[in-house]
Amino acid sequence: MSEGLTGLKAEDLKEIEKRLQEAKEKASEFIRTYPLTSVAIGVSVGYFLSKLFSRK
Repeated sequence: MSEGLTGLKAEDLKEIEKRLQEAKEKASEFIRTYPLTSVAIGVSVGYFLSKLFSRK
């Protein structure tokens, strides 16, 4: 896959688009079903990223 996106066929791009749409729908469903868990995950990821990239 060293050729990047320029070497992809139209069918490949459609498949990627379809998979991304399915992932988006699953994520939205999870957030609607478990809103507090979703917020906790977001806060946790943000906290760990801030610790990872802080300069202290």
